[in-house]
Amino acid sequence: MRATEGAFRAQLDTLADLPTVREVRGCGYFYAIEPSAHTVDGRLLTPPERNELYGDAMLAWPLERLGVMLRVSIDAGDPVISLAPPLVAGTAELTHLVEALREVLTTISVAHASL
Repeated sequence: MRATEGAFRAQLDTLADLPTVREVRGCGYFYAIEPSAHTVDGRLLTPPERNELYGDAMLAWPLERLGVMLRVSIDAGDPVISLAPPLVAGTAELTHLVEALREVLTTISVAHASL
């Protein structure tokens, strides 16, 4: 784990360039990605909009089809994607996780921009 945690963090940090990613935080193998809870013009997403973007249809199911299962929760009204890969995960698994997240979050970013 120690040998790959820095590379994992560096890969996760690349997700911050996506318009819908507000923050990547954490350490080791436990991270959270906080997607934007606001529209591009700064309006707070309505609960139906939030559910559309960060619910099963656009986030959980596409990730599951790509072999990734994550926990998505609402923390003080803001969506949070929790990452906790197995401690035995190697570089290939971590890279797959980040690539799957990038693919799905890119799709969500396109939908987010249209709100």
